[in-house]
Amino acid sequence: NLLRAELEGQMPAVAIYIDGAEVVALQSEEEAQDVLDRVLNYYQVEKNGSRIISAEYKENVSVARSDTLRRKDAMSADDAVEYILAGTAEPFLHVRMVEEVHATEAIEYDTVYENTETLWKGEIQIQSAGVEGSRDAVYAVESENGVEVSRELVGATVLSEPVSAVALRGTKPLSILVGSGSFVTPMSEMKLSSAFGSRGSGRHSGADYWNPQGTPIYAVDQGTVYYAGDSQGTYGNIVRIDHGNGYETWYAHCDTILVNVGDQVSQGQQIATVGRTGRATGYHLHFEVRVNGVAQDPENFLNY
Repeated sequence: NLLRAELEGQMPAVAIYIDGAEVVALQSEEEAQDVLDRVLNYYQVEKNGSRIISAEYKENVSVARSDTLRRKDAMSADDAVEYILAGTAEPFLHVRMVEEVHATEAIEYDTVYENTETLWKGEIQIQSAGVEGSRDAVYAVESENGVEVSRELVGATVLSEPVSAVALRGTKPLSILVGSGSFVTPMSEMKLSSAFGSRGSGRHSGADYWNPQGTPIYAVDQGTVYYAGDSQGTYGNIVRIDHGNGYETWYAHCDTILVNVGDQVSQGQQIATVGRTGRATGYHLHFEVRVNGVAQDPENFLNY
């Protein structure tokens, strides 16, 4: 029996080849195929709302008799599965899987504007709120070893239609109070945290000045408020003042706003407080100076 076992141990093992390289030896072709099936099935986990369409190896995989390894060198099936999944620097095999995934998604509503002379020009007032719709979206999701690598929308069924918001848009002309042309600073302490101009791959249209939440913000010159409220975008809560002669100043990311559209403000009057509304990573004032609609470097206009 010992001799027989020794002889059998000297017989060629069956190897799993991955992209032509001999990776692991097993006792038989059936055992090798079982190992490959178990590795493939390891990543085939259907999640709620998904259905597996296909699963295959990224690499070229084959099973054949080894020219170098013997049965005594063979691993157990369990060890072989664990070895292939763990790999060395990364797994030996990569399972590409495509799933059909359903997801309930919101459909954004639009806003319908109606002009009114009861509001100042530039003033917006929501008359009726919009309601998001919903849809059943179907995606073809491709993953590699359980990690999503691509997602493509292949179909969608509307479950409920969105309802448009209705907003009143003011047309009443503003009486512009012309400023002096000389700007004071918008805060008592000016701590520049991000200058005007190029920033990363984009362009910073103003300058950022750090201060704690609630710090008073002042109008840099006399003028007329033509926007005061939520920008519905990256600026967050913002005050915009027209100083006449093509000059405007913008005060963004405010916490609270203390003026209304149509207000005529004096130089140095408090108009807001420092916040971090909109796209802001910390409490600060984003301050812009615009001349005939073109953003300028605020530091060239402020009298420190």
